[in-house]
Amino acid sequence: MKIIINTVLFFLFSIFLNAKDCNQKTREIHSKVIESIGISFPLSPELIISDTEKSVAYISKKGIVIEQKLIDMFCGDENFDSKIAYVIAHELAHHYLNHNWMKSSGLVYNHTSIGDFFYNQSKDKDQRKIAESQADLFGGFYGQIAGYNVLPYAEETLRKVYDEYNIPIESDLYPDLEERVTIINSNIEQAESLNELFDLGNVLMLSNSYVKAKECYEDILKNNFNSREIINNLGLVYLKFGVSISDQNVSNIIYPMFLDNNTRLSVERSRSGSFSNDPKDLFKTAISLFEKAIDIDKNYYPSKQNLFVAKYLNSEKDRRIRVIEDILDSDLTDSIKNDFLVIDMLFNDKKKKKILKIANKGSYVSKLNICESSQNINFFSDPSVLDKLGIDQSEYVFGFSRPFKTIKSFNGSLKIKRKVFGENILYDFNDLLVLKSSDGIFKNYILYNNNYYCVINLE
Repeated sequence: MKIIINTVLFFLFSIFLNAKDCNQKTREIHSKVIESIGISFPLSPELIISDTEKSVAYISKKGIVIEQKLIDMFCGDENFDSKIAYVIAHELAHHYLNHNWMKSSGLVYNHTSIGDFFYNQSKDKDQRKIAESQADLFGGFYGQIAGYNVLPYAEETLRKVYDEYNIPIESDLYPDLEERVTIINSNIEQAESLNELFDLGNVLMLSNSYVKAKECYEDILKNNFNSREIINNLGLVYLKFGVSISDQNVSNIIYPMFLDNNTRLSVERSRSGSFSNDPKDLFKTAISLFEKAIDIDKNYYPSKQNLFVAKYLNSEKDRRIRVIEDILDSDLTDSIKNDFLVIDMLFNDKKKKKILKIANKGSYVSKLNICESSQNINFFSDPSVLDKLGIDQSEYVFGFSRPFKTIKSFNGSLKIKRKVFGENILYDFNDLLVLKSSDGIFKNYILYNNNYYCVINLE
């Protein structure tokens, strides 16, 4: 009997620990999605886990309310993170998109007091559909950036919620279940396109393909996704291009920029009609973008660091010491501060022995800057890479044969062709190709998000 009792107690204790773990995961998901959105106003809502069993999840004046019943429903599910992230991202979207008339409405509107509210505030179901579509697209994109596969599991999540909560699938006040599923499915491709644009922008920036990277970020911004991360990365495009066309005493130095990669970058000195040809103008634009990102989130560390790089390069020689003083008084890490000191000493032709002493306290950036044997690495790959994969020249010289997909956003103007070749994906920017592969067998690849990218310039 004692053994049976102990077994039951152990089983109950395991259930308790599992539920506690799922609650903690839910809080972590809430924090990660908010971080990916990166908007500080309106203020981010707190997460409240409620013991009620009638409203599923909703935005209130106090924050996002998620019922314990909902968490328990998916606790133990192998896709728990993605499903809970869908609910959280969806509710956050209503909050950040200022759908104020939706306050106190649940994920599936199953709230005891909202019938009259909807009748008075939103007699038209179309308004409801628009809000739901916006919320799913917004939440889907930022949920994806946060690392969760949100929209592909949205339909499954909704159907289970409707079933477990016994919610009517049709209503005169809000979209029916099947209408909501249609909204979700119509947004999956759009959210995935935005996510691909973001990833491609980052890869192109790392390869120094500044014009194409700029186009990717600007296309996302045209769809009103004005997060700190996207604006920061756009600022980096201007900053890095400004460095690339500067005199060699500037362009030959590595700077502690956030989202730079761990090697000496090749210097692309070509001018571009998409940018100013004056480095100072580019640095000023970068400064304004980094400041805008910081305005969105005062504590956004990457833009603070990048802002110091831009300010230092934009300052005249006799005023750079003031920027260095501000850097030393900032909350940057000691290693990054030492990186800036090494850069300043290089600019001022200090003795190598003194520079080495400071460089030893810096990050990899300082070590690259004092390594005379380092050579610029060209991130562009040769088209022969594609031949090795069995991709015929006609595919990228004369254009993809069908079937292929065109990546485009709702409000943007950029159109990128995308075609799958076995386990590889090839993106066509007309005169620029980007190969995405899970295999790093190629030269000059860029490792990003556990995938290997090759950038091929056909000009």
